[in-house]
Order: sequence, then C-alpha cells, then structure tokens
Amino acid sequence: MMKSGNLDRRIHIVRTVQTGTTPLNEPIFEDVEIAALWAHRQDVSDSERYTADIVLSTLLTRFTIRSTETTRGILLTDTIVHTGWAWNIDGIKETGRRDYLEITARTSREPYEGEAVLSGQNRVIPVVGAG
Repeated sequence: MMKSGNLDRRIHIVRTVQTGTTPLNEPIFEDVEIAALWAHRQDVSDSERYTADIVLSTLLTRFTIRSTETTRGILLTDTIVHTGWAWNIDGIKETGRRDYLEITARTSREPYEGEAVLSGQNRVIPVVGAG
C-alpha cells in the first residue's frame, strides 16, 4: 500500500498543443504544463547499446501518483519532465480503488527539448534542438 510520504519526487506533465497557425496555415505547437505532481519513483531497468560508435542508454521507470480527475486525463502522448529529463510514457494503470495511478515511462537521459513554463520554476525551459 502506497503512503503519502512515499510521494517524494516532483514531476511535471507536459502536453504539446496546437496554439494557432502561421500565415501559411502551418500549425504552431507549444508545450503546456498540465500538472505538477508529487510522485514515487521506482527505476525498473536500464540498458545500454552500442550502435555506430554511439552509446544509447535507456532508463525504464515507474512513477506512482495520486489518482485525481486531472491525473486520469494524462495521455500516452504526454511527457513527464523530471530531473531535467524528458520521459516518454509507455503505459498508465490504476492501482487500488482509484487511489493511485502507476505510469511506466522511459528516458534516454536526454535533456527536456521542449519549451514550457514549469510551475515553481518561474522560468521558461529553453528549447534544445526543437524544430
């Protein structure tokens, strides 16, 4: 059984949304924080591969968060931002009786490459290689 004291990591759920169009009718996208949450983090596995003289590293993690109306709206296309890294969501499942959600996510340990104002940081996360 999860206890509130175990929710000791701050994560941000970021969603890419269309905010308008250019004069050429091309969509303009922006990253928007939809929630800042306390979570429990459990690293499940990590791996490294060598490809074309490049080391590819992946970390698979489970984040447990409280189940609320907002958190039940998290999508697989959303991104978790934690420790400065972007985590891609692989799956979301309910644990208990709508008490908690368990999110399985993976990161290649690359910096978050979007641009969103994350609550509690009073700054815009810079765009790194976004296009």
